[in-house]
Amino acid sequence: STINIRTAFNAATTNNLLIGTTAAGNNICATADAAAGTAGVKTLALATLVNNGVAFSADQPIYIAYTQTGTAATAGVATVTICYAVDNDG
Repeated sequence: STINIRTAFNAATTNNLLIGTTAAGNNICATADAAAGTAGVKTLALATLVNNGVAFSADQPIYIAYTQTGTAATAGVATVTICYAVDNDG
């Protein structure tokens, strides 16, 4: 899975990109790993992924949210790619 910060987010204090299995969660990608305030492609390390890449026991929703503090951002574009495989074993 990758995050491509095509245009850096520029809120005055924090630029948090949250990716998780709950609406406000960041258990798929930690805010520091996304580094939304810095342009570039970030590849998520297996250790930071939910369950370390082990299959879920049931389907899971995935939520992506941007939160900011300080003066509101006037720029920021991100493309998030989530890679997954379907378990056909059973």
